[in-house]
Amino acid sequence: MKKAFLVLTMMFLSVSLYAIEVSFGASLRYLGMGIIRGDDANLLGDTLVDFGLDEIDPVSFFHGGQLDMMVELAPYFAFETGIGYSVSTFAFEGRTIGGVKAEVIFKREEVTIPFLLRLQVETRNQVYYAAAGVRLGIPVTENYAEVNASLFGKSQSIDVLDSEFALDVSFALGVENRLIGSHYLGARMGYDMNVISPFDNKEMDDFYHDDFYGSLTYRYAFNSKWNEPKPKSTTKKLDTNII
Repeated sequence: MKKAFLVLTMMFLSVSLYAIEVSFGASLRYLGMGIIRGDDANLLGDTLVDFGLDEIDPVSFFHGGQLDMMVELAPYFAFETGIGYSVSTFAFEGRTIGGVKAEVIFKREEVTIPFLLRLQVETRNQVYYAAAGVRLGIPVTENYAEVNASLFGKSQSIDVLDSEFALDVSFALGVENRLIGSHYLGARMGYDMNVISPFDNKEMDDFYHDDFYGSLTYRYAFNSKWNEPKPKSTTKKLDTNII
């Protein structure tokens, strides 16, 4: 018990004596892949395939960005948040058994707000980190799914499944390189596992839309140890003049 109390006391002192570092920056999602998951999602996908539609490549490029803030509370521990915009899609297209050209698109287009805890190890020029937490998704479109069909040159579009507030459990791994002073440029890979579906439908309560992504990141750290001025030398200069 005494050892545990001593460890907690030392941890508290190390955090309280540590100068909190605040960083602001931005990130660009250059790669994304939407993933639908769950029994209802699989059943709907199989049904669309039976009608003659094929799953199309869900990979997208340059599909979002974010303004970031990070608060470094201790040398190995930080908190991440921000506000961003992202688009994640999953689609089927082809010709149905009746010859109708059709396309079904599941689309999460959202304003996002993450709350992540970050564990990191920093060397003189690199930072390696892992982050986990939650991400809020606020829809910017009224509908989550869209059906487009065309036959004999006539097209029709139907919006289905109203968009709703979504919640993801988020995981990320990343590395940053310190450029000059406290400027950091890095790369990050993450996975947002959807736990509150982006639409409200009681008939499909096991349908989730995940997102795998890669992003480029930049941040500038205020109150950084790299910005602290170097202590002046107190050694007196030797007098070389000969009398």
